[in-house]
Amino acid sequence: MPRTLILVSLTVCLCGCEAINKETEVYGAYELTSRDGKTVLDVAVDHSFSETIRFSNGLEQKNSGHWQWQDGQVCFDTLLVPKSVMKAYEDGDLDPPKTVGQSYQLDCCVPAGKMYGKTILEINPDSSENFVRSSGATAHSNLRDSPQHTTR
Repeated sequence: MPRTLILVSLTVCLCGCEAINKETEVYGAYELTSRDGKTVLDVAVDHSFSETIRFSNGLEQKNSGHWQWQDGQVCFDTLLVPKSVMKAYEDGDLDPPKTVGQSYQLDCCVPAGKMYGKTILEINPDSSENFVRSSGATAHSNLRDSPQHTTR
């Protein structure tokens, strides 16, 4: 039994990551930077979210929806993610989800964790392109006026 505890502790220390078990630890603003540009995601206390994707080609895409907490994961109803982040779909390894503008629409749950002290939402376990909580940022409490699925 002690060996198991030591091995688990050593594994957590080596990888620098740990699971988040409380919903309150995921509230806030996150950023995802990719070759396509930057996505800002606000995960609000009232279980709404909004996101703005600013593509490097000058286009901007906005989205909003709802989320739920489920067993250490944040489950989004209509999260948009730039296509380049989801390489498995781009490479044809998996059937792609619905396309909205220059993004994929994901109706999924993503693991929440801390990596080297930063809160992350692990959208793509095969790369470092994940949502990382912005330092000192907090989410908006009311996002009802945010447009859903708009592109400029």
